[in-house]
Amino acid sequence: MQQDLKKCHYRKNLKKRFFHFGILLCIALVILTACTLLFAICTDFSLDTTLIITFLILIVPFLLYNGVKPLKKDLSKKNFAKSDLINWTLLILFCNQTISIFWLLVLEVLPYLIPYFVTMPPLLTISGPTLNTSPFLTIFFSACFIAPIIEEMIFRSILFNKLKMGGLTFAILSSSLLFSLLHLNLKQLPISIVLGIVLALAKHKHSLRLAIYLHGINNFSAFFIGFIFNLFKFSSITPRIILLCILYPSVSKFYQELKPWIHDLRSTNPLNRQVLKDFFLSPSLLLFFLLSSLIIFFN
Repeated sequence: MQQDLKKCHYRKNLKKRFFHFGILLCIALVILTACTLLFAICTDFSLDTTLIITFLILIVPFLLYNGVKPLKKDLSKKNFAKSDLINWTLLILFCNQTISIFWLLVLEVLPYLIPYFVTMPPLLTISGPTLNTSPFLTIFFSACFIAPIIEEMIFRSILFNKLKMGGLTFAILSSSLLFSLLHLNLKQLPISIVLGIVLALAKHKHSLRLAIYLHGINNFSAFFIGFIFNLFKFSSITPRIILLCILYPSVSKFYQELKPWIHDLRSTNPLNRQVLKDFFLSPSLLLFFLLSSLIIFFN
């Protein structure tokens, strides 16, 4: 009887957390939409200024909910060596390029299957930044420094730590899904899900600081690759395949080292069907899923 009451209380608390997260993420959607409209309507705000304002406002509701102390504790831990940073970086680059190739090919086929996608711009061209762009440095700073810090604090610290109440595997997958949806970009959806999973694993095994560094490096590599592709008029797929071939030996060796740890993590933290049901049927999260999906579809 007492055990049943404990389970009931545990599930009630978990459902409450899901509801709170849904509200926070809906607020985040409002902030993102408002800042986008502000940039579109108000000529006094440049793109770089809007990006910085958006990220700084975005973290506020989550800090009010979570408090600053748990975040400080997470940020104070280092727990990784230079070799860890290199290995995880190579793994992220490999995953990113693999998913990019697959997704670019899928998106090339989609217009022939679904009429809506005919209206989308060409997908095998990379619109990377150029040094002639006036706010280049500020946008670069926002994407490679501010965004990784803010996003990792939200998703790999605040949300991830609280989602672990539903199990570690669940926390890794659910935080990655929420992370990808909040990007509100169809092209980035699969890449950001995989990136979120790798960052969550790195955070759990090492620390939040490593996840922030890896996220920044990932964004920098995307910036750099886009710039190089534009500069030398490369196609999107061929250089990515070459890069995969170069990365494969090192990544394969690192993955073999990680494999027992990942297997142990999955076997000791299986997904709970009831937790998944409560997560996907939470009213506020359902609203977030609906709104983010609509924005992604019509963006």
